Amino acid sequence: MRGEMKDQTRCDLVNIIVADMVEKYGRAPPKDKRTHYALGIVTLFPSLKDPYSKKGYEHFFDADSNEGYIAWKLKNIQRDLSSSSSSGFRRKSSHTLDSSGPELEREVSKEHQLEGDQYKSWSTILSDTVLAVFPRFLDTKGLVLQDFELLFGAETSSKLLEKWGTLLKAKVIEQAKNLRKTPLLDYLIQSAEENPDEDEEVPGWDSDMASLLLLVYLLPPPPSGKKGAVKISIREAVDRVVKFHKINSALMNIHLLALFHTADVKKYGFNTILEPLVHDLKVLECTGVEVPFADEPVCGTIAQVTGDNLGLHRLLGYVESFNANYFCHFCLVDKQTSQTVFSDDDPRITFRNKALHAQHCNDLMADPTLALTFGVKQICLLNDLQYFNVSDNYAVDIMHDILKEWGNLS
Repeated sequence: MRGEMKDQTRCDLVNIIVADMVEKYGRAPPKDKRTHYALGIVTLFPSLKDPYSKKGYEHFFDADSNEGYIAWKLKNIQRDLSSSSSSGFRRKSSHTLDSSGPELEREVSKEHQLEGDQYKSWSTILSDTVLAVFPRFLDTKGLVLQDFELLFGAETSSKLLEKWGTLLKAKVIEQAKNLRKTPLLDYLIQSAEENPDEDEEVPGWDSDMASLLLLVYLLPPPPSGKKGAVKISIREAVDRVVKFHKINSALMNIHLLALFHTADVKKYGFNTILEPLVHDLKVLECTGVEVPFADEPVCGTIAQVTGDNLGLHRLLGYVESFNANYFCHFCLVDKQTSQTVFSDDDPRITFRNKALHAQHCNDLMADPTLALTFGVKQICLLNDLQYFNVSDNYAVDIMHDILKEWGNLS
């Protein structure tokens, strides 16, 4: 595989696997165990699967021919152990791990890396040493939590998060107040108590993150280094725990996309205005753009569309009257039922989704006399994008929905 695994790295992987296998099943593991290990490798590392073989793992072990990297390594171990007392010449096997791998260029498998229970079930096949040699496993979702659960059990691993907000957090804040004050420590304490002052020089941490960072002050980093003690400051340690980039609200990162007159919307409609934008977004989704800091083109699409309720409904194609029967762009609850629904867990609520929205749009197309259906007034051109659909847009109008409505009632 080009650019993915070198010969020495492959040797390291096979050595680790075979050492674990020999420790568990002896010098001559059964064929089913060898096959199971080979399958485990390509299951945990989908990019190592051979797309030109029948099962994808025969290059690690083929039960029919008893060949492959695992078989060759086992033969070497068996020969070394059996001839360790003899001083005669030992012929080197034609199949060794020092030989180079496949030279035929092939595309890397695009299968998704396993997560959760699937990963957990296969990870027990391989030795823990694999993680030290192949740290890419650390990118697997939930791996740290999974290992913690395996070591200490699910009950113990869940106690930190269960007790943090109710018990531990308050104690950490109280203990931090007894430390020698510094500007950053004061700010973290204020943030942890949900009373931050506006300061552009320090990150705007929320209460939970600020209280976790206070642990760095209570448990300062110890000196390290073999030749001499090297001690970093607490501020440096905080930066190594988590790096905060306060860029989302910076004006330099907010870019003007388009300008249009309200009269143009009434005359031409939103889809005509959106057409050049959607064209560029399709290129961004499929082809991407070249940037100086990346070797490959960077692709992207719309994540969410934000705005006030009226603007969102007009842009996304929903009814613009909030006195209508189906007025919500999140769900299909009608006006009368909404007076007695107070939770999104209510069984009377049906959330909008891509399939339902497509059905509503088809109904509008099939019957030109139909002004609207279930709150859908027109088809939005943004639905032509590959990775975005208006029914998945869950951005709320924070001013009208929260600050001027529910926020005043809490």
